[in-house]
Amino acid sequence: MITRKFATVAAALLATGSLTLAACSPEMEKDSDMPKDPTDNPSMSSSAPASTESTETSTEASSKDVEFQNAYVKAKPADKSMTAVFGTLVNNTDQDILVTSFTTSLDAPKNEIHEVADGVMRELEGGLPIPANGEAPLQPGANHLMIMDYDKAIKPGDTVSITITLDDGTSYTFDEVEVRDIASGEESYDADGGVQGHSGMDHDGMDHDHMDHDHS
Repeated sequence: MITRKFATVAAALLATGSLTLAACSPEMEKDSDMPKDPTDNPSMSSSAPASTESTETSTEASSKDVEFQNAYVKAKPADKSMTAVFGTLVNNTDQDILVTSFTTSLDAPKNEIHEVADGVMRELEGGLPIPANGEAPLQPGANHLMIMDYDKAIKPGDTVSITITLDDGTSYTFDEVEVRDIASGEESYDADGGVQGHSGMDHDGMDHDHMDHDHS
């Protein structure tokens, strides 16, 4: 009886040893080297996290949307403090737009949009509207852009960059706007802000020889 029990125990021990060896066999080692299911490890997941980087949108719009046709800056000597910009702003979009300010490459201390009302030139309140698919003429004796408090000469043949800004912050830059000599019928502004005189009639048919230039 003792011998038979011993044999049974020995057989059981041998079976247990076989299972242990099988667990450490090369085949099992290969299985242990195999990559785990990516879903079991978040760091191995193939789905990358969504980017949180935002894309900035430039406020500089296409010049094809708004054009500045026949634009020019009136030449002036150094002893005159202001001059004007003329031309036609054209809105090629389907939306009305409003020009509220402008700057130039001259970096003048002051730039204003002006109008002529009741025979007086003054700053245009509320901005310069340009209708959808329409235009806004800038001409002597009417709406125009004024470069002010600028004590350097602006010579014929020079070019100036002009940037207009709309009420929504959108801006349009027009490069190489030509500087021209004063033409017939255009204003000549003195250092005190007054109009020195004009040669004949302006485009609107008004005689502006003695028109005051009100900056109030």
